[in-house]
Order: sequence, then C-alpha cells, then structure tokens
Amino acid sequence: MSRGMDRTNQLVLWVALLLLSTALISTIAFADGKCGQKTCKGNLHTYPMRFVVLGDRTGGHVPGIFGQIVSEAMRLHPDFVVNVGDMIEGYTEDETKLEEMWLEFKKLIEPIPVPVYLVPGNHDIGSDGMVSQYEKHIGKPDYSFDVRGVHFVMLDTGRYEKADELRDDQIEWLKKDLEEHKDACYTVAILHKPFWITTVAKGKPDRLHDMFVKYGVDAVFTGHYHFYFAGEYDGIKYTSVGSSGGGTEYDSGGLLYHFVWATFDGKELSLAPIRMDGVLGWDHMTGNDFLLISRIESGAIGTDKAQVRDDLKVGKTELKVKIENLYDKAPIEDVIKWEVPAGWEIKPAGMQIKVPPGESFDAEFTVRCKGPLYPVPSFKIKCPYREGRTAEVEGRIGVSRTALAKKAKSAPTIDGKLSESIWTRPTTTFFKNEYAENEAEPIEFYFAYDRDNLYLGAKCMERKMEELKASMKNHDDAIFGEDCIGYFFQTVDDGPVYQIYASAIGTMFDQKIEIEDGSYDAEKTWNGEYEVKTHHGSDFWSIEIRVPLKQLGTDGVSGKKFALNFRRKHPRLRTTADWQLPISYFPETFGVLELE
Repeated sequence: MSRGMDRTNQLVLWVALLLLSTALISTIAFADGKCGQKTCKGNLHTYPMRFVVLGDRTGGHVPGIFGQIVSEAMRLHPDFVVNVGDMIEGYTEDETKLEEMWLEFKKLIEPIPVPVYLVPGNHDIGSDGMVSQYEKHIGKPDYSFDVRGVHFVMLDTGRYEKADELRDDQIEWLKKDLEEHKDACYTVAILHKPFWITTVAKGKPDRLHDMFVKYGVDAVFTGHYHFYFAGEYDGIKYTSVGSSGGGTEYDSGGLLYHFVWATFDGKELSLAPIRMDGVLGWDHMTGNDFLLISRIESGAIGTDKAQVRDDLKVGKTELKVKIENLYDKAPIEDVIKWEVPAGWEIKPAGMQIKVPPGESFDAEFTVRCKGPLYPVPSFKIKCPYREGRTAEVEGRIGVSRTALAKKAKSAPTIDGKLSESIWTRPTTTFFKNEYAENEAEPIEFYFAYDRDNLYLGAKCMERKMEELKASMKNHDDAIFGEDCIGYFFQTVDDGPVYQIYASAIGTMFDQKIEIEDGSYDAEKTWNGEYEVKTHHGSDFWSIEIRVPLKQLGTDGVSGKKFALNFRRKHPRLRTTADWQLPISYFPETFGVLELE
C-alpha cells in the first residue's frame, strides 16, 4: 500500500477487498437450507471438502508401501482420511498377536495430522472372537459421522460373503441411521467387501443397494479385491479401492498401489485414483471393465490337461490351446512364445496368432516332461478389453494328477489313528507354492469310499508338537490360519466346488462355491455333516473324516471321478504343501480323484 494513501482511501480499499472476499466465499459456502439437491442441516458449510480414501493395507502386505502411500496422501493436505478395511493381517483370535498387530498399525497412522475414520475388513474382524480386540484398539465396527453436512456410514462386512448374511441388528441400525440422516446434503457409505460387483453390476438384486437407493445414499466405497474399479448404478457412485499396501501381482488398469482423492464441492463428489506417478480419472477402470477382465483372465485361454504319471512325469502328449477373444471391437494380435522350464519339451516353441473380435483360435502343441513337474511351461498374450487397452493374460500347460480312493468292504472306525488296512497307498508328494517360505514336513493323505460315504485320512509329521497351532473350536472358525488340512471337491461337472478344511484338533471349516464367468460366489453359511477324530503322537498328528456323499450331490460308485485338490497348512514353518499348483477355487486347476 502506498505511503501517500490517505486514511479515507485506505478505508475504501479495505471495504472493497472485504466485499470481494465475501463474493468469493459465497461461491463455495452454503448456509442452512439447500446444499446441492438435498436439504442440509447444521451451520455454515464451506466447500470444497477434500478427503483421502485408503485401500487395503494387508492381505500379504508389502512392507513400506502403506507408509509411503500415507506420506504422499498427506502432501495433498486432506481434511480427513477414511479407510476401507484390512488394516492388520489378522486371521487369529490370539489376543497377544492381535495386540501386536494393532499397535503396529496405529503407529503407522499416528503421523496423520487429520481425523482418521476406519472400518473393519475380513483380516481385522474375520470371526466373532476378533471383535473385542478391534473395539479395544479402534472402536465400534458400525458407526456414522458427519463432516460439513456430509453424512458417512461405516458398516462392518468382514465376516460375511454377501449382503444377505449381514446380521439383523446391523440392518436395523443401518435403516435407523439412514432414516435419521436422510436430509444430509450428501451421504457416503464405507464398507469393506464389494458385494455390488457380483450383484448390482450384473443386474442382480442387492439388499444393501435397495436400501441405499431408498434412503438417498450418493456414493459407496469398498475394497477387498486389491484391484480398482468403479461404476454408477441408479445414481449411486460405487468405487472399489485397490491396494494401499496389500499383496497384489498386477493391475490391468496400471494402478497397483494407490489411494483415492475425493473432493466434494457442495453438489458433486469428484474422485481420482492416485498412484505414485500420476493422477487418473475416476472411471479409469469401470465395473464393466473389471468383469470383462475377470472373464478374460479365466476364459480367454484354455488348455487341455496333460496326464501326470505316478513318477510325476508327462509322456509325449498332443495338447490343444484355445484362444478366445471376448472383446467385440478389436482383434487379439500377438505371439504365443513359450517359456519352457528345464525338463519340459514343447513344439512348436512359438506361434503367431490373430483372433478376430468375438471369435476363437485353436493351436496344437506337443509336450513332454522328463524333469520337475513344476513350474509348467507358460506364455503371455495381450487381450483387448477397452479401446486402446489390453490385459496381459497368462496361459499355462494344464496338468492333472490322479489320486485313487479304495473301496471299503466295511466302514473304518473314525478314531483318527489310521489303523485299518483300508488306509493304504498314501499320497506323499506335494509341492511348495511360490509364497511359501519352507518345505513342510512329510505328509500322507489317504482316500476310501463306500456307497454313501467318502473317507479321508491324513498323517502330518510334526517334530515340535508343542508348537502345534490349533485352538479354534467352533465350526467355520478361521482355522485356515492354524495347522490344518484342506480339500477342494467338484463332484459334478459344472457343479459347485466344496471347500472342506479340518484342523489338527478336528474343527471344521467349509463352504460351497459357485463358479460363474470367471468369478466365484462363496456360500459360507453352507455347512456339511462330518464324523471327524484326530490323534496326536509324539512327532505327528493324524485325522480321519467321514463325509456323507449325498451332501456333495453324488454317491460312491466304482469308476466315478471327482475333480480334486488338497493341501496341508503348516504355520510353524510358514508354508503350505499343495497336491497341485496353483491352489484355487477353479476346477481347471484340480486333478482327479478316482473311485476304484
């Protein structure tokens, strides 16, 4: 300001500046009344409002990533931070271990200088026994809060596989909360599992979506898949945040580790997924893209299976590889170039392909394995899923081992001791998957059957029985983190897959899995009936299980074949021992159980 300006002119200038600042503020401030399209409650709300949405930190977390994501997000100076769950590795009810995990997580978010709002994922509350530690360190799993007239609802979905499984008291609480805040200028729901991608995105009914529509929810954030995708349905913006530190192999949209930057201007919520090297558009990966990529990854490449001999070798075999272009606007143009591990032979070693939109191509190869069975030969091709974008998909030689189930003349006594003569010819060769740290101790798996039952037996060597991890006692507890064995059965072609796990003290976990279009729907509430006993020796534990076949949709007839895979989990050695690789819910990765 000029030294020569008189006080009158100074006063005029200050008044002009005040009027100008008031005019500027009016463009971003809304008093009580209309705020966008809804009626607001509360005092003066200033906009824009900016916040960060963090994705999963855990699920095979990569050390250092989450801290770096948080540091970069804070450089943008958000008003607050929300998280979509999976903050700790969890999957245990051991209070000492949970205490350590929560203290570690709290230390990571301690530097955040703004409010942080958290919602549990399946790693945080995977069972009822984990709730008390969550409440001790974080607070209530279900709650809501308001920021500048925007209402946020935080809903615990970690223990459930679909919206219909949510507890009645949760649904009642949610209805009441949404009803009480239906006049909020904007409403956002935060929950961990993206039920919507298998329901709303496919045009199927969804209990939560119906409630969100009824009560005027405007946006929904989810996580869980470690993969970013988004879509708008009935006016509601759905955004599934990918990984902010949890294990992920790749992301066809190019995001990998990221967070989401959210800006609310009083009318609309603008979203941008942010990675280390730039800012991308909200619809960078849509729900439809995700569904098509899922179909491409599971169905674009199909291979015949090569039969594995008892010596784990593969004789000379003619195999067909089918390439299907599931995108209807661009061809697949690439080269099948095999990566051939030592011990394998494959001819020809490469092949140029061009598959028109919506069509398929069959390629024939001759294979043989004289060395180690795994890894198997593989190749990668790029398949289009949107204009100018491709997903890199891996094809592998399919292999199939065979396990034999002996016919029982009389039912064995289920005492866990494996003392009957029916328990012969054990399967003893297993493979360590790529994520395992060590080799498991020796294992023996046995199979037998009669008309009505399948009999399962296993003996697991354990040099340190005092360190055996097996304490959960309730059906469907998270025993897959303990010493256990597990089976995957498909007894009818194109039928459901049954996952059946049993712990070293005989606790059972099971679920029925429906496979459709490259995705699966796990019915965790499905419970089988079993007779099971375990036996503990000085350096081993053993188990016997009777499984009525009727509940698996079949019966025991000589010559029948079931799709099968099975494994042992050995937490002391931080490893698994798998019969066939990879372990998955998809039957194309299974071998065969043949009833003699």
